[in-house]
This record gives sequence, C-alpha cells and structure tokens, in this order.
Amino acid sequence: MPHFLSEEWVEAFNAAIADVEVSAFLPPDALATANSRYRVEQLIHGVPPGDSVVRTILIVEGDSVRLTLGEPSDEVEASEASVVISLDYADAVAMSKGELTPPQALATGRVRVRGDLSLLITGQGLLTAMSERLGALQQATTY
Repeated sequence: MPHFLSEEWVEAFNAAIADVEVSAFLPPDALATANSRYRVEQLIHGVPPGDSVVRTILIVEGDSVRLTLGEPSDEVEASEASVVISLDYADAVAMSKGELTPPQALATGRVRVRGDLSLLITGQGLLTAMSERLGALQQATTY
C-alpha cells in the first residue's frame, strides 16, 4: 500500500492517470497556454514526521499529464509554475480522500493560490477525469 505523498504513491498516481488525454478535457485554446506546457505546484505544509513541506508538481504537457515530487521549498520562481497552491497536510489528506473538494477548500480559505487561477478553472474537466481514475489509489493509500 503506497503511503500518501511518497515516491511509490506518485508512481501509482501516474499509472492511474496514464491514459488521460488532456485534449479531451480542455478547450483547444487552453492547450496553447505556455506552449502547451504548464505546471500546477502544491506546497503541503506540516507533513509528518517533523512538520516538513512536500512539493508536488502536476505537469501538463501536450496531451499528457504527470505528477512529480519537487524540492521541499517555499520559493518557487514564477517561470517554473503557472499556479502554486499552498495548503496544510490535513487538508491535502481530506482532498485525497474525497472529503474536501478544491472549490470548497478555496471558498473556505483553506488553500492559498498564487499565479494563474484561470488555469484551475479551465482545467476542472481534466481534474474531474483524473479523480475518477484515482479511486483504487484512494482506497489503497495509507496516511
């Protein structure tokens, strides 16, 4: 069973979304953003043990999407990320389990967003398609 935010979990995440075709879920003009490549980074604060920061990077490139782990730094250059989302570990877990939706987290101030928020709005169909494929991972993940 993969542990949330581990390398194994990221590999399982990518395997679950491997067949997602970005163009099927985004408007054609959205793919022109940043030369058909953009990054959505999450900074997850208070990750046990030791209250560390974990940085995940969702990379949309051409017609594919993948997740990676980045360096645990709060300093993200504007040229690297289209959007940076900061949240605490408890909220990241709740979102992973489907107990908290991104719109709920945003509306209640449980996440902070920097960058091009329109990418998140445009990408709702893609995010929904990915979440539908992550059910088995959601059930297998340990926290």
